[in-house]
Amino acid sequence: MGSRLCHDAMKRDIDDTIDRMREGDDLRVQSFKDIGPNIVTALQRVKRIHSKGGYAVDAKGRRTDRTDDLLSMMLDDFPKMRKGLTPKQAAINGRRGRKPKERMPADQAAAFWFDKDILTNARALKFMTGWSAPMAHRQWPGGSGRPTNKGARPRRKRK
Repeated sequence: MGSRLCHDAMKRDIDDTIDRMREGDDLRVQSFKDIGPNIVTALQRVKRIHSKGGYAVDAKGRRTDRTDDLLSMMLDDFPKMRKGLTPKQAAINGRRGRKPKERMPADQAAAFWFDKDILTNARALKFMTGWSAPMAHRQWPGGSGRPTNKGARPRRKRK
């Protein structure tokens, strides 16, 4: 196993290093993350390394991408790779780039909101999946019909 490019990958651009590989050279990297910023790019570069007749070698664990070690290399470094959605998926999901929260339909939520056995609005909201207090008050402006504590006498301060 040739390791002519042991430290060269860290000093120069990885694509340039792969282009300069010769038949039988192995590319030694500190981690799979060094091959590419995300899984797709890393796997494309691994394919280019294989087309040159070489392999990527993990310098720490002495693992190569020849066998199941490729999967373990990927799983070890997957949390360090770039996270997030692709721009296309983010555009599909909306402005903030995430899927909207699932919300209970209004007729089902109304059953909890107007249930007199539930003592407080906060407790009712616990049963109403995806609903918040402002959303409930906008949906039903008259309120829930529960007694409030607004008319209670203020507590006496201890001396």
